[in-house]
Amino acid sequence: TVAEEYPTLPEAAPGKTVPIPATVLSQMIERTMYATSTDETRYNLNGVYLELLGEAGKIRMVATDGHRLAYIDRTMDAEAGAIKNSVIIPRKALAELKRLVDEDDADELELCFDGNSGLVKKGGVILVMRLIEGEFPNYRQVLPKETTHRIILPAEELSQSIRRVALLSSERSRAIRLDLSPGSLIASSNNPDLGEAQEELDINYEGESFSIGFNARYLLDALSVVKSKEIELGLHDELSPIQIRPTDDTDTLAVVMPMRL
Repeated sequence: TVAEEYPTLPEAAPGKTVPIPATVLSQMIERTMYATSTDETRYNLNGVYLELLGEAGKIRMVATDGHRLAYIDRTMDAEAGAIKNSVIIPRKALAELKRLVDEDDADELELCFDGNSGLVKKGGVILVMRLIEGEFPNYRQVLPKETTHRIILPAEELSQSIRRVALLSSERSRAIRLDLSPGSLIASSNNPDLGEAQEELDINYEGESFSIGFNARYLLDALSVVKSKEIELGLHDELSPIQIRPTDDTDTLAVVMPMRL
């Protein structure tokens, strides 16, 4: 019956509820939701993993589709410090939640999770969500352990260069190539039907030269949610993922897996 399918309401009792500023939750959703999987067979990746790290006083959101990962940490209210929990919030519920959060200027919301249900309270409005049941992969294993090369670039300049070069990339793979050499980063694509595109950026880099391939859309998605003027690219070698961080927010991270060239 409909009543049986309806999720049970979590009890927003003291000690179970996490207060969070509306602007913080909105930003956390924006910086992770793009990396969720749309493959329904990988249902445990069809949402964002929310983790309450009580001891560290952090609230964390992580999303991945197996090709890229988005991650953000924010500090929790001191009262919520003892709460530990982890849930997977479905992509559709997150979209509704973001709409609710952005609707007006309410300062704070309350989050509560119990079993397979989640509850968000904003003033007199309550949003109830059915959570994804399943195990979220160990995302810590995906986070690169080594970053040999760190490059700081204007975020908008890099994004525009990738966007222009991607116009000639393959419709299917969206593959572009990044050639790194002392003082230079060249973004290029090659399409037998359309020709080649290439753009060069001057960078402060003195390391070894190497080339690495990426899906342009994944890079652009990660760059599109960065509000910082500058970003830091972290690279190790041509087989390792790229890390993208805003220079003014070290608790935000995007990781994109490389492609074979």
